[in-house]
Amino acid sequence: MSVAGSISNALLRFGRPMVLRRTTLAAGSQLIPLDVTVYGTTKNYAADELIGGIIQGDTEVTFGNAEIESAQWPGPPRTGDKVFPEEKQRSVISVESKYLGTDVLVHVCQVRG
Repeated sequence: MSVAGSISNALLRFGRPMVLRRTTLAAGSQLIPLDVTVYGTTKNYAADELIGGIIQGDTEVTFGNAEIESAQWPGPPRTGDKVFPEEKQRSVISVESKYLGTDVLVHVCQVRG
């Protein structure tokens, strides 16, 4: 089994499902959400309390590329996409894709929300 396959299997087994969403503009100015279910892990950072008692924290979300490729989703993820771990919408603020040669193994996203 390839390294990418091993990582994908580990994320399927130990990660949890989450939705990656990109909203696109269709003909007639209609917004269409494009969703793909990915399996990954999250790492939360300390949350900050904002004005008005709103609590916002950053999270690092790591997920594999296999689901994106097999769904023919317009990847890789990018700033402005949405991720839904734990049923909460979070906005992608940065993405670092990890490669082995030319193969994409995982995407590490910093998300906020």
